[in-house]
Amino acid sequence: MAYPFGGHPTFAEYLRWAREQGCTVQTGVVQAGAHRSQGVTRIGSPNGRLWVIEAGTEQSDILLPTTIARLDRRLGLKSPWFSIDDEN
Repeated sequence: MAYPFGGHPTFAEYLRWAREQGCTVQTGVVQAGAHRSQGVTRIGSPNGRLWVIEAGTEQSDILLPTTIARLDRRLGLKSPWFSIDDEN
C-alpha cells in the first residue's frame, strides 16, 4: 500500500526517507548559464555503489510516480510511496 493512502511526497520527504534507509545526500549549486545557478542533489545508495543526481528539483517540489520509480530503481530501493513500478 502506498504511503499514506497514495500521497505524493515532496523531494525533501523523499530525501529524509532515503537517509533513514542509509543513503547519503549531498547538495550543491552549479552554474547553469552566465547569470543563472541551479541546485543539484546527489543521492548515494546505502551500499555506496549506486547513485543518482537530481538537478533543478526544489526541496518543496512534489514528486510524481514516474520520478519516484526512477529514483527507487537508480538507488536499488523500494520507497513506501506509489510509483509506476507498483503493480496495484
